[in-house]
Amino acid sequence: MVFEWRDFRLGDLTTWSSGTTPSKQNPSFWGGDIPWISGTVMRSKNLCESELYLTQEGLDNKGKLCKKNSVLLLVRGDLFNRIPISIATKSLSFNQDIKAINSVSDDLLQHYIYYLLEGNKKRLSNIVEFTGLGAGKLDTKLLQDLTFKIPSIDYQESLINFFTSIDSKIELINKNSETLEALAKTLFKSWFIDFDPVRAKSQGCSTGLPNGINELFPDSFEESEFGDIPTGWKLGNLDQIALNPRETAKPFQMDSSYRYIGLEHMPRESIALSDSGTAENLASNKNVFKKGDILFGKLRPYFKKTGCAQFDGVCSTDIVVVREKFKLCRGFICFLLASNTFIDFTVALSSGTRMPRTSWNQMCEFLLPIPQLPLVQIFGEVVSPILDKIRINSDQSISLSSVRNTLLPKLISGELRIPDAEKMLEEVGI
Repeated sequence: MVFEWRDFRLGDLTTWSSGTTPSKQNPSFWGGDIPWISGTVMRSKNLCESELYLTQEGLDNKGKLCKKNSVLLLVRGDLFNRIPISIATKSLSFNQDIKAINSVSDDLLQHYIYYLLEGNKKRLSNIVEFTGLGAGKLDTKLLQDLTFKIPSIDYQESLINFFTSIDSKIELINKNSETLEALAKTLFKSWFIDFDPVRAKSQGCSTGLPNGINELFPDSFEESEFGDIPTGWKLGNLDQIALNPRETAKPFQMDSSYRYIGLEHMPRESIALSDSGTAENLASNKNVFKKGDILFGKLRPYFKKTGCAQFDGVCSTDIVVVREKFKLCRGFICFLLASNTFIDFTVALSSGTRMPRTSWNQMCEFLLPIPQLPLVQIFGEVVSPILDKIRINSDQSISLSSVRNTLLPKLISGELRIPDAEKMLEEVGI
């Protein structure tokens, strides 16, 4: 089959618009139901939610909406580590660091813009400029002047369907991990924060738990400086059940094949670590972690970055490495560090205004009622299959993403055709 690929200047086929930020000093502008997108929430292909929402009053006062299916590209921010590109799956407001791009040509499908930019990230990286504040910027004129070879509409549609299929598989895997993690977090909260089994037994009600687990919970509460806690549980600190190994590696000690995790690789509010880099070109000391360690982002802890390491490696010194002190305590420690109660505590004690940080010593000031070790270990056994499944899901997600990112530039440039790519996927069992 012969495809017609023609050269186009991107700016000739598209419109570009910038977002805005209504005054954050006016509380009546914020807290509504209109998602307001910034670069920090651009972590997935499809966007329909955010961390901040405008009210209608905020939107009417310098807010700006993009239309559904707009391609959003971050053009100012931390562009040296990643270049976020997303699709607005509904009309969204967005800030001035983002461009909303839309096709105005019959020669370019709207969703093809997303894959065109994703497949040309290397070219985009080459034109990122320094702003002088440590951030990067993409000049709109330079972006619009980029020329691309673009195939026929039919072939664009085939490419969109091909990559949408892979993206859907990745999304499904990630959703499964999110569901499993939510289940484990709910169980942790029920057992160790809300004390539901103890409360049920104290009221003569069934806990609904198997006998072997049920008998590990007391049936009464006792007073403490923490308030009422289950009888027999002792108030203690994190360092009674966990260690901070504090092992560091110097640049010359790190093999380039070592896997590296920076804060940029840790998703918010998810223990799954499905992204990593390598130690190649690392120029400063890093913390060493082992498979099974818990990683906690100490810079801006309100970003809620807690992850369960699935491999040995090195990480940023802005990440605290936490290791279980006793066997089978990993699950308890992981979901404790990921709990809102613990994170709120670290946020309150963080030092620094612009870049607040916590530390291992501050983390160890957190006081909690610690159950007897057998109960902590039973919890570890219960959530162990969940952690294992999340690890397997992460490996699959990494594998699929790797294949997708390898194929995308080749298919989008015409170097490879879809039938050849499908054959390659079959050969690797995808």
